[in-house]
Amino acid sequence: MSLTVVPSPSLVLPTTFDICGTTAEIIMPTTNGTKFQWYRNNVILTGQINKDLSVNMTGTYKIEVSNADDCKIEAEVVVTSRPSPTVNLGIDKILCPEESATLDAGVHDKYLWSSGETTRTITINAGKPATTLVNNYSVTVTNVFDCSATDQVTLTLRQVVKANIISDEPGVCSGNPVTLTATGGDVFVWTDPNGSLSATNSDVVIASPTVTTTYKVEVSDSACPDNIDTDSIQGYGVYSGKCKRRK
Repeated sequence: MSLTVVPSPSLVLPTTFDICGTTAEIIMPTTNGTKFQWYRNNVILTGQINKDLSVNMTGTYKIEVSNADDCKIEAEVVVTSRPSPTVNLGIDKILCPEESATLDAGVHDKYLWSSGETTRTITINAGKPATTLVNNYSVTVTNVFDCSATDQVTLTLRQVVKANIISDEPGVCSGNPVTLTATGGDVFVWTDPNGSLSATNSDVVIASPTVTTTYKVEVSDSACPDNIDTDSIQGYGVYSGKCKRRK
């Protein structure tokens, strides 16, 4: 009489396994077995017959592994829930030209910002942008348990106001209207020395000068009151080479 010794399948499974809060993680044992059955706290997990197992609850998990000869081996792993960090970069912000903002991710073990920095805080300077910029900054923080969290904040960098007046005519003869359009911001205050403007607080005004008049506009930014610039243009009340006579 002879006996054949058939080897059991191999199985390597960590004895402990951490999850972050209730976020699912995958237990991946190393084995050459072909059949699998998982248990949690000694209760069979129906349908869990794959080698790897996704878990989002604490407990003692056991895997039973079989090979083609129906030889079995089993191992247990204790799943522990670790706290996830919280991070809050605050509300979205508007930065006026040359203003700065410091973003603080709080106290954590590791940091990774979308801009590449790995420090707790980063400082953004608006500089003097020629156009308004909208930039998103995010940070991922990690604690000692290797659990992470992410937050994002939007910074709007307001452009430097550059006042400009555009006329729809090269000049205007006495009393004839010309349209003046101011650009560069969103708040407009015109100087009307002789009452010949149709309005003084609009970007588009009608000028009808009867004498040579200099019109000035102060352009500013409603979000940044100190972001101001001025421009001026001359209207001619008598015919000149700069005046286009209308028929």
